[in-house]
Amino acid sequence: PDLGYTPDFLQSLKPVLKEIKQKGIRVVANAGGVNLQACAQALRKLAADEGVQLSVATVTGDDLMNKLQDIQALGVKEMDSGLPLPPALYSMNAYLGAFPIAEALNLGADV
Repeated sequence: PDLGYTPDFLQSLKPVLKEIKQKGIRVVANAGGVNLQACAQALRKLAADEGVQLSVATVTGDDLMNKLQDIQALGVKEMDSGLPLPPALYSMNAYLGAFPIAEALNLGADV
């Protein structure tokens, strides 16, 4: 499982990696898709290949699939239709807000 993220994110950063680091520009993106760690690792490799030392962080904790049975037992409804959750779900995520992102940046993440 090497993909599961948006490869165009890496392609768009490649030409500006050195400038990002030199100018202290911080990058915040929602590019990890369903495989945050693979995206972060690919970015670290890209930066290393380009001779740029970047601190790359990921924010996790939004995946609620391990709590599916508990959430179904609470009677949670689908937010648009009001119908019960479907019997088969492939992803279920919560919005965590900006605080975890701000914390990653405060701890020194470049991306």
